[in-house]
Amino acid sequence: REDGRLKLFLITRTLAARQRFRAVFEHGTYCPIVVDGERADHVVAFARIHQGQATLTVVPRFLTGLIAPDQDPYGKAVWGDTALVLPPDLHGPWYDALTDGKLRDQARLPLGKILHRFPVALLVKGQPR
Repeated sequence: REDGRLKLFLITRTLAARQRFRAVFEHGTYCPIVVDGERADHVVAFARIHQGQATLTVVPRFLTGLIAPDQDPYGKAVWGDTALVLPPDLHGPWYDALTDGKLRDQARLPLGKILHRFPVALLVKGQPR
């Protein structure tokens, strides 16, 4: 939307997650995440890990080569077989701090599931607080 509501939503939810998981955001070790599949070049993902807690940030890139101008950048139709390949210490379950969605524990997280309702994700390991 051009009126700024999506941007305000994203900022508000991200700042709330940052406040709840302050130690991870301030002291967490950066861990790049491997992306595999047909659209792997169109996403960036990284984790922050601190004392058993973790966050996982997922952001698409180069969308103009991936979708039509009027198409939403989320869902399985866009991402196909593309998935995040998580190291063993980052297996879930995961909770999306932006959409309140939940993802079960698995070694490969499909982008179509992560980005099925919103074009970016901020996942938190475990259950919501």
